[in-house]
Amino acid sequence: MNLRLACRVLLLFVAIPVAQACAVCACGDPTLTSMGAEQPFAGRKRVAVEASSRSDAIGEPGVNQIRLRDDALTASAAMSPADRWQVALSIPVGRRTVEDVSLARTTVWSPGDVTARGRWVGWRGTGRGSSLVGVGTGLRLPTAPVARGPSGEALPMSAQLGAGHLTGILGVWGFRSRGAWAMYGSAEGWAPGRVWTRDGFESVPGLSGRSTVAAQWQPRTRLALRGSLEGRLDRVATLDGAPEPDTGGGVVFTRADLVVSPVTDLVVQAGVSVPTVQALKGYHVEGPSVALGVTRDF
Repeated sequence: MNLRLACRVLLLFVAIPVAQACAVCACGDPTLTSMGAEQPFAGRKRVAVEASSRSDAIGEPGVNQIRLRDDALTASAAMSPADRWQVALSIPVGRRTVEDVSLARTTVWSPGDVTARGRWVGWRGTGRGSSLVGVGTGLRLPTAPVARGPSGEALPMSAQLGAGHLTGILGVWGFRSRGAWAMYGSAEGWAPGRVWTRDGFESVPGLSGRSTVAAQWQPRTRLALRGSLEGRLDRVATLDGAPEPDTGGGVVFTRADLVVSPVTDLVVQAGVSVPTVQALKGYHVEGPSVALGVTRDF
């Protein structure tokens, strides 16, 4: 009996550090989450890498249309200095291919705009499951260099991988989980400013509103299916105070993701996004996109 009791006590002490090192145990919620939707707790650290590809067409077909293809790799890191706070940084590197009506192609490889974000948990519910509501803020920095042609001239905005303007981000978010089900939602406003503008980016983006509503079903500890709607509403961009054609309007994407956790604290997410509602101004058609990401907790 004494030997059995001693073994149980030893196992208890051995298991405690393992539980504290596990993000699921530390936050008390087994929901598989991607970067930006997780619960913050003091000391939580996350890194992620996502590869994505998307297409776009801007301009009148057969007249001045350009077709874009973006392939990007984005590295992100997040940490929570306290139970209610999280700060994050994402750095993209991408390739943009631009094809005009003459079938001439321009390919640009470049870093993109770095985005810094902060999230605050304003309310955390009690009882069964997890409930959180908070505020998010951020800055998109105009760090992408100006892409230039062979003779040194700045390429059109359609070929640039950055917006060229400091952009402020402010919004609200919420998370709810119970059993195998989880819900996540967010709404943000993006406001470009003129405090820090790179030379060569004459076009000024308009104000933008973005929202996400996602539902997730997790039938197994390491497997989940997620569906979401992602909306964006943009004001028309301007050039020297005049409206830019084929900019502004709204679009809604329907997205489906498979989320898998092959080992503890590692999440792999693969998703497909399709534009299901397009109310964009002028000649502007968004295409589908695909993404594959890996997230690691420490």
